[in-house]
Amino acid sequence: MSNYSIGWGKREGKHLLIFALGLMLAVIGSFWAMSPATAGAEDEEIVELKCSGEVTTDDNSIFDDAYKFDFGCNQDVYAMSIVSNREIDSFETEVIALQPDGEPGANEDFFCVGAVPAFGFACYGSPGKTPVTKASAGNMIEGKFTLSAPVCDANVQPKFMAVPMIEYQTINDLADPPTIRKWYGTAEPFVLDNSAIRCKVLNPKAKAKAACAKVKKAKTRKARATAKRKCAKARALAQAS
Repeated sequence: MSNYSIGWGKREGKHLLIFALGLMLAVIGSFWAMSPATAGAEDEEIVELKCSGEVTTDDNSIFDDAYKFDFGCNQDVYAMSIVSNREIDSFETEVIALQPDGEPGANEDFFCVGAVPAFGFACYGSPGKTPVTKASAGNMIEGKFTLSAPVCDANVQPKFMAVPMIEYQTINDLADPPTIRKWYGTAEPFVLDNSAIRCKVLNPKAKAKAACAKVKKAKTRKARATAKRKCAKARALAQAS
């Protein structure tokens, strides 16, 4: 799919996006479900949440500074947020979870929302629907987004994180018989692997400009020749980035 958000909201509000995403998921997570099932020895043991994903360059995109992400967990995911230290300019408004064989999961499509430009966006299924819309355990949610500026035009390396919303449960031992209480909430953020897009040089354009400015300031022929070589090297790195 290739539906990209055209954006809404004011630029001044972009720094509040993470709070807004958390609030949105908290509202969704306020949905409580009391399971009528009784707790017993046959109940499944608690499984430690493990999630992973990555961000890579989208070489087939018609947009500049375009990237792809995937993310999944060993438990069902009902919603998720993508947050970054890079400003996001657009994102797909519809994403889907894929099975390990690459086929789309049944009823595993998500809608994505958020203001742009900003530092993240959120995608949600619908835990209240029947059947439930979610990314099943082991499936990977895949989507695309673009950045407002080249990824290396910054003073620090890029970082992307995903925050999933999962189902939690506790056992009420005071009930007779004991019952299982279930609810939805956000887990901790998981850092996405971005080794494929890590920057060899940060702020290459600014560094090239500073290096080339020294050519005019050079007072001797030797110093000028050295400055020109450094300028040419810095420009080459800037163009490569």
